[in-house]
Amino acid sequence: MGALVGGAKAAWAVTYKLMGKELAGRVLGQKEEQRVGATIIYSSDKFKKNLESGRQLRADNYLGIDSSVKPPVEENLEAVLLTAQREYEEKKIPYLGNLMGNLPFEPSISKEHANHLIKQAKQLTYQQLVLLAVFAQSDDVKRKVYHLSEVDYRQRGQGLGSSTIGILHETIELYNDGMVSCSGIALLGLADITPFKMHPQGNGANLFNLMELSSIPEQDKVKVAKMF
Repeated sequence: MGALVGGAKAAWAVTYKLMGKELAGRVLGQKEEQRVGATIIYSSDKFKKNLESGRQLRADNYLGIDSSVKPPVEENLEAVLLTAQREYEEKKIPYLGNLMGNLPFEPSISKEHANHLIKQAKQLTYQQLVLLAVFAQSDDVKRKVYHLSEVDYRQRGQGLGSSTIGILHETIELYNDGMVSCSGIALLGLADITPFKMHPQGNGANLFNLMELSSIPEQDKVKVAKMF
C-alpha cells in the first residue's frame, strides 16, 4: 500500500511538472497566473487529503503509474487549469481544485466524462454552483433554514423583483441542461419553478459531489435562497 501511495504521489507530481512547463510557454497575465497557481494548490491539497484519509485510488491507470502511455489525468488537468486561467469568478477556484483532486479516486468517471464535467463547470456561474448546493439540502433544511417556497410562482400570483427573475433564469438553465429536476414536474417557464422541489441530478449531482459544493459558505447559500 505504501508503494502504491508513493507511486501515486510521484505520478501526480510529474503530471503537474509537465503541465507547469506547458503553461510556462504561454503568456499569462498576473491574475491568470494567480488563478492557475491557486487551482494547483487546492487540487494538490485535496489529492493528498484523499490519500491520507484512506480513499482508494482508481485502478484504471488514470495517473499513469504503471505505463509510459500518456495518462488520462494530463488531459483533464490541462482542461481544469485552462478553465481556471480564464475564470473571472474567483470564488469558483477552490471548487475547480476539488474537482481535479477528486477525479483520481472516482473510477466511474471516464476521462471523456470528466472533460464534459469540466466544460459544464466552466459554463456555470458561481451562483449556479450555490444553487446546486441549496437544492441538494434535505427537505427540513430547505423548509426551516432556507424557507424555500413549496408552490410555484404561478400559484403565488405576485410580481417578481429583478433578483428573483435572475435566479429563476439561472435555475431554468440548470434544468434545461439536465442538472436539476423539479420532482418530476416539467418546467416550461419560470413560473413553473417550485424552489422547494428542486434537486440536483445527472451531471449536476456529479458536480455537487466532485466539486464538494456542500462546503460552499452558508452565508452564500442563505443569500441565494432569499432571492426566491
